[in-house]
Amino acid sequence: MKKKIIAIMIATLASGSALAAGSSSTVGGVVQSTTTVGTASQSQNSRNNSTQDAAISSIKNSTIIGKVDTRNRIGRFSQQQNGRSSNQQANIGSVRDSRVMGVVNSRNNVRRFNQTQNGFRNRQESNIGSVTNGSIILGSVNTTNRVNNFNQQQRGRNNRQESNIGSINNSNIAGGVRTNNQIRRFSQQQRGRNNRQYSNIGSVSNSNVLGTVNSRNTILRFNQTQSGIRNAQRGNIGSVTNGSTIMGTVRTNNYVNNFNQRQSGNRNKQEANIGTVNDSTILGSVNTRNNVRRFNQNQSGRGNTQRGNIGSVYDSNVGGSITSNNRVTSFGQQQSGRSNRQEANIGTVNDSNILGSINSRNTIGRFNQTQSGFNNQQEANIGSVKNSTVIGSVKSTVNVKSLNQTQSGSRSKQKISIGSVD
Repeated sequence: MKKKIIAIMIATLASGSALAAGSSSTVGGVVQSTTTVGTASQSQNSRNNSTQDAAISSIKNSTIIGKVDTRNRIGRFSQQQNGRSSNQQANIGSVRDSRVMGVVNSRNNVRRFNQTQNGFRNRQESNIGSVTNGSIILGSVNTTNRVNNFNQQQRGRNNRQESNIGSINNSNIAGGVRTNNQIRRFSQQQRGRNNRQYSNIGSVSNSNVLGTVNSRNTILRFNQTQSGIRNAQRGNIGSVTNGSTIMGTVRTNNYVNNFNQRQSGNRNKQEANIGTVNDSTILGSVNTRNNVRRFNQNQSGRGNTQRGNIGSVYDSNVGGSITSNNRVTSFGQQQSGRSNRQEANIGTVNDSNILGSINSRNTIGRFNQTQSGFNNQQEANIGSVKNSTVIGSVKSTVNVKSLNQTQSGSRSKQKISIGSVD
């Protein structure tokens, strides 16, 4: 499988016609870029079909024969757009839809970042120190990012909002990935219906990596807010998700001071992954360490789904052992309405196949799940193995100071699994 993926990467890079047709620039040597920006702003007011694009020390739709080395310091960056069927995109120290035959090194310091869109059928995307959108890197990826204040806002319907900071998204990496991210304040806000809100910080999503993944993330405040119906909200921090394949080991170390997701409306989906492997294949081992001081998910409405995963492996295959060390001071999930589902997984292996052993150590201060309404489902799994196959041994240590599940209404289900195999 490894040889097959390498062959595909080399064949794509060697195809002269493909490069000529899909690339805007070709560089035969090294790319080195150092950029300092005090203030940068873009503003658009139009009826429809507008495009707003900013690239700072980035590689877009190009081919680089050598390595890429970028350093960026941004004071204040802002994009504003009003209209419909429009596209807003910002790339800082990133590689997007490109081919690089060497190593990618990116170091970025952003004090204030803001994107705003009003209208419907719009797309809003930001990439900081990331590799995205079908890129192929034949070397390793090393990225260090410091962001003081990050904000994305969208109003309308049928919109999509996405941010990648120090992440690999929909790309192929022939070497290893090392990412270090420090975020003081992160915020995404959406209003309307049929919207999608995604964030990846130090994560690998829908990608193939032939080497080891090392991710270290410090988040002081993380916030995602959506209001409307049929919306989807997902936050990934130091995680491997969405059909990714990692040939080596996954090591992730995450500190989150305050994590918050909030949704109001009907038929919505809310998901958080911190130091988690979800819907992926890892041929090596998984080693994750997570310290979360405050975690909160809040939903109001009916027909909603809420899931929080910390240091867990979900719907995945792992060829080696799993070591998960999690400390959570306060964990809370709240739902109001009917026909809702609420699920929490901390240091848990669920619906997965593990060829090695499992060692899970979990310390929980306060754990609280609350549901009001009828026909609801509530489930909590801490340090457990559920519906999975494990070839090796299982060792689980759980210390919970206070755990509470509350439901009001009829035809509801409530379940707790701590340090169990079921």
